[in-house]
Amino acid sequence: MKKIILLALLGCSCALPSFAQSTRYISDELETPARAGSSDRFKITRSLKSGLKVKVLEENKSTGYSLVSSDNGYQGWVLTRHLTNEPSARNYLAEAKERYEPSRLKIVELEENLKKANDIEAQLRTAIDNFAQKSQTQDEELAGIKRVSSNALEILDQNKQLTVTTADLKQRLQQANIDNQRLRDDVKSREQITGASIFILGIFLGLVVIPRLASRKRKQHSGY
Repeated sequence: MKKIILLALLGCSCALPSFAQSTRYISDELETPARAGSSDRFKITRSLKSGLKVKVLEENKSTGYSLVSSDNGYQGWVLTRHLTNEPSARNYLAEAKERYEPSRLKIVELEENLKKANDIEAQLRTAIDNFAQKSQTQDEELAGIKRVSSNALEILDQNKQLTVTTADLKQRLQQANIDNQRLRDDVKSREQITGASIFILGIFLGLVVIPRLASRKRKQHSGY
């Protein structure tokens, strides 16, 4: 008799719904139908989205349905197997996205800054290469200028030497002209002296020598 009563009590306990409240989550199903009663014979009153946080008010183990309520006050019966003790993967994903969104945005910002830095680096490298080419060209031009300057200095020195030599030659030429003029003056003076001497000699011969010779010849002729 006691066994029969015990079995009857166990059966009643299995048939009666559980009223212990606990927090559960709708499973990863896209949508879970919520009904007006604790079996599939009752009409569907709403579809609960995956990951929705609900509170279990009752649990009917015989039908496999649980009475749940959401934060907005809705109450309905859903299959107990569609409830989980942990948030669904969708919730975790959404939470992770929300939690790591600032980090993602920061990474995007850093990537953009890195891209800008790379662009600036590329521009600087191009500028450095151009500067190096210009510097090389300027070095070559400077070397050419130095060579020209060196040649110019050599030419300047040569010009100075030529100027000194020319001045010396001019001085010598001037002195030579003076000496030639003196020689010409001496020659002219000598010619004048020679002419005068010849003139005087002619006069002397004509006045002295020739008459004497003529007188001697006359004496000699008269002596015969």
